Amino acid sequence: MIKTKHVWKPATVPEAWMLSNKFKEECCFVAGGTWLRTQWEAAVAEEPPQLISLDEIAELKTGIELRENEVVISSLARLSLLMKNVTVRKELPLLAQACARIAAPSVRNQATLGGNILTKLGDTLPVLLIYEAKLCWYDGLGYCTEPLDEWLESRNKETRILVQIKIPLLITMHDTLQFYMKTGRRETFIPSQVTVSGYVGMNSSGDVTEARIAAGGGNAVSKRLKETEQLFLEASTRSLFPAMIHQKIKSEFQPPDDVFASSTYKKRAAANLIVSQWFKRTGTRIAADET
Repeated sequence: MIKTKHVWKPATVPEAWMLSNKFKEECCFVAGGTWLRTQWEAAVAEEPPQLISLDEIAELKTGIELRENEVVISSLARLSLLMKNVTVRKELPLLAQACARIAAPSVRNQATLGGNILTKLGDTLPVLLIYEAKLCWYDGLGYCTEPLDEWLESRNKETRILVQIKIPLLITMHDTLQFYMKTGRRETFIPSQVTVSGYVGMNSSGDVTEARIAAGGGNAVSKRLKETEQLFLEASTRSLFPAMIHQKIKSEFQPPDDVFASSTYKKRAAANLIVSQWFKRTGTRIAADET
């Protein structure tokens, strides 16, 4: 039974903000609506009487722009656009991979990058973390930018409007390992159990000079694994011990249990996925997963 009383269609970001400020708890923003619809249908969240559609706001649909040192993506960019866009495929290949592996084509044609981020559980988040993305918000007074990792750590209910996602271009390295992997049950709307992403840069001597590792998936909020990254930075392709990395990931990544998988399983799965990528890259033999 549809309970919505009214769907508002503001033409500008400030107008959308004013409507939100007027209705407060009686409203929510909606664009693609794929995630919200599943929440309402499963009775996880109650559909509010006032919906504020962002689909008519041109500022949120500017697409993808390559600037001198960053890629700027509008919050309403569809996942189907991101997975095919030439700039994204060249400069942010892991983001293109992540978008291509979310749900079904019909969902990707509707779902937006901004919506995937705002769930705090989206499968693009580990990738956006290793790309060190920044979120550009409108808060009623003006625009402000916030690092994605800081926003994910906040427990406040978000009331601002996400306008853009800014992703700095990676510095060219002598050699790199980049990966995005997930396990689980993402055939339709069921979240993956574990999602990991990583970027490891090496110099001509094989020393690791840049390491960014992130994990999430399921009901776990994605996060950078800073202690694991430090282990990579202390290593080279010849001296990194996979068993140490494996143990560090399992101690640092703390996903909650859910009805599909235990926390212990998720930790082990994340460690296996990450270490296996290093093994494929370097040929280092893994003797890690005894526990």
